[in-house]
Amino acid sequence: MLFFFHTPDKIIQSTEGAMSVHGIHDYYDFTAISPETEKKISEMTLREKIAQMIISSSDGFALDENSVEFQRLRNLVINEKIGGFIFFKGNSVQEAGLINKLQQLSETPLLMSADFERGTRMRLDDGSLYPNNMALGATRDPELAYKMGYEIAKECRAIGIHQNYAPVVDVNNNSLNPIINVRSFGEDPKLVSEMGDKMVKGIQDANVIATAKHFPGHGDTEIDSHSDLPVLNLDMPRLESVELPPFKSAIDAGVMSVMIAHLSFPAVDDESNVPASRC
Repeated sequence: MLFFFHTPDKIIQSTEGAMSVHGIHDYYDFTAISPETEKKISEMTLREKIAQMIISSSDGFALDENSVEFQRLRNLVINEKIGGFIFFKGNSVQEAGLINKLQQLSETPLLMSADFERGTRMRLDDGSLYPNNMALGATRDPELAYKMGYEIAKECRAIGIHQNYAPVVDVNNNSLNPIINVRSFGEDPKLVSEMGDKMVKGIQDANVIATAKHFPGHGDTEIDSHSDLPVLNLDMPRLESVELPPFKSAIDAGVMSVMIAHLSFPAVDDESNVPASRC
């Protein structure tokens, strides 16, 4: 997966006592990096800077510190100086405990992320589980999307998660789509934009990074991009009228990251079989 982190004209700086905008500390001009952060970055080697851009995965169970898996994670933190992790299994207490252990080992705070599109219980053994986005879209009530995003983000924070890979803002306009389907708010770009924007705000009002996905649009496919490379032969006018509006809208709403899809768009890049995530 590839992400773009978006902070239009500005960057979040967690300063003690700063005023709050949408529940997140004030946005500052991106040039106003704290001296501590600037010093830390200047001391990193190129390899360490690259490692900070990498997120690794693990099941997330409670791990004995002598286990092979914990030692693997420990090595990634201490020796490889990786940027963060995403966990997919276990329960909230186990995940929080593992996150705390890894944070204590890391010289630089780890970015912990999760794929909790419809709640922590989507991946874990406990926590809340909400309906799929399509059910939410059927209500035509963006405020429900806000509330759902906010409540999911509160549970993320409780276990140490900083970034949620949500919301899905793909326009699901292909009934044979095997991977987006009910994860989408619907087939209307305007509705998807409205619901997506509110979920972004809900997530970020609870101090978690939201992620609009899967750019530039995964709705019109009949192939699961986890196992193959879908090719979307759509022209730019079509992309600009259907697939792209929810992403543009999410960016205008202040979404802090965008996940790039594993897709091929010949209209965007005519190099054969090159996915968007590699462009």
